[in-house]
Amino acid sequence: MQVSSYLKNARRSMRHKLIGYMIVLAVLLVAALYAGLTLFGRLSSPKAEIKKALDLQMEFFQNDMESLWHNVSVMSILLSEDMTALLEDTLVQQGISFEDLDGNVEATKAVEDAMLEPLSQYVRQADCSGAFVVLESSMSDGDTADARSGLYVQRANAGRVTNNLLLFRGIASVGKAHNVMPHRKWAQEFHIGQFPNYAEHTVQAAAPIADSRRTTDLVTLPGTSEKAVLLTIPMIGADGTIYGMCGFAINQSFFSARYDQPSNLSHLACLLTTESGDTLDAGAALMTYTEEGFCYVPPEALTVKPMSSGLVSLNGDGFSFVGMVKSLTAAKGDGTPHTLAVLIPKEDYNLAVAKNIMQTVLLSALLLFSAIVCCLYLARRYLAPVHRDLDRLRDEDRGGEQMAFSDFEPISATLQAQDRENEKIITTLEQEKQTVQEQAVQLLDKNEELQGQFEAAQADAQRLAYFRKSEIDPATYEMFLVGYDMLTPTEREILEALADGSSPRELSEQRNCSESTIATHRKNIYRKLGIHKAYQLKICIALLRQEREAQN
Repeated sequence: MQVSSYLKNARRSMRHKLIGYMIVLAVLLVAALYAGLTLFGRLSSPKAEIKKALDLQMEFFQNDMESLWHNVSVMSILLSEDMTALLEDTLVQQGISFEDLDGNVEATKAVEDAMLEPLSQYVRQADCSGAFVVLESSMSDGDTADARSGLYVQRANAGRVTNNLLLFRGIASVGKAHNVMPHRKWAQEFHIGQFPNYAEHTVQAAAPIADSRRTTDLVTLPGTSEKAVLLTIPMIGADGTIYGMCGFAINQSFFSARYDQPSNLSHLACLLTTESGDTLDAGAALMTYTEEGFCYVPPEALTVKPMSSGLVSLNGDGFSFVGMVKSLTAAKGDGTPHTLAVLIPKEDYNLAVAKNIMQTVLLSALLLFSAIVCCLYLARRYLAPVHRDLDRLRDEDRGGEQMAFSDFEPISATLQAQDRENEKIITTLEQEKQTVQEQAVQLLDKNEELQGQFEAAQADAQRLAYFRKSEIDPATYEMFLVGYDMLTPTEREILEALADGSSPRELSEQRNCSESTIATHRKNIYRKLGIHKAYQLKICIALLRQEREAQN
């Protein structure tokens, strides 16, 4: 009876241990399941993943649009100044005033001849499909009230972003003389009735011209089927005379070819349109798509509704989309900002959600099946033999060959010794675990301290940038950036050295040249940059370096 009782107690103890081992195994399997789902990205919400992808796409698109409008805005100031100077010089050469230009074909031809080549160069250099100059005069001598002289030059193939140009407005013989062939829809003059808000823009034009830059809604270019957004800026003489306006055009062909978006999304549309509250007018938008994909967006108003995931739904007649919208101010004089939008079809969004759920279910089932197979294997390999041995010992005690207590004692002693060893190992592991946890807490505290220091340093850098920018006029800084690109490598080296505090004598010794050579370089640098004072130069260089560090 004592042996029977001992065997029962031994079996019960073994069963408890095996149950504990199975619980540990189950925890490990659950952890493996969790790790597998995390590894394959199945635990994250599909809506969150789509939002992350669209967030990234919006960032790319917004950067492109900010770069586009910054480029044409800065170039428009130079365009206005150059065209105004060319007009005034030509009028002086012709010996007439601007008012005498009305009805004077020869003088108008001379003005257009002087302007066409520089205007063509601006088209080739700026991020635009075309450039125009509209003068407050007409060769018709009052026969047509809304006729205006001027030039409009456009890329011959905006979709391929070529350098070949066509003349849409202007005197044909002038265009041919400069190898700018008239388009088949060519006309000699503009009709301001077809020019959006022309009268309003010219009446309200005032110096400084940088504050009078404006963008139009999407318009159909007169005489063509091409749609474009125009950036306009007035041409104002030194005496305040408004000569007209000039600017750049960004048409649909150029926009879709120049700003196609790199993306993993197969169906994506990026729109630039005007802001209109809770609707988005896709019919009045410039659109671009992915580099190797397309997403049809009907030219109609889409109702914008927020979604719980931070996205918005855009619904039209028969078409629905999911995406993001953001405001963008393209020019200083704009009354309302533009709207940027990135869209994917609602069907793609629903398919991605369903696909993610299905993949998660299938992956979970596969991992669970693998866990069950593993458990069954362990049970057959280890648990079943132990049970059979204990059953055999019990049966022999009851009716079979009698076993002496001393014959079973070594096994029990061995098991107990193994248990004690296991307890030591577990105790050691727990101590190591506690040590690791304490180290992890210390590392987290250190990380929080470093994060706080980083955020404080970042805030200081932002405040310093703000104070520096407040010390200098934004237009001066924009002119500085344009002039900086025009400096030669030698001039840039001298500019950096001057900004760092080197004197002309030190520079002449370093470069093995005379001080007069350094003075000549410095004079050219100041002229190109439009800077007249040393402190302005140092502020501009500091801002430029800070922007480079932020980009890196």
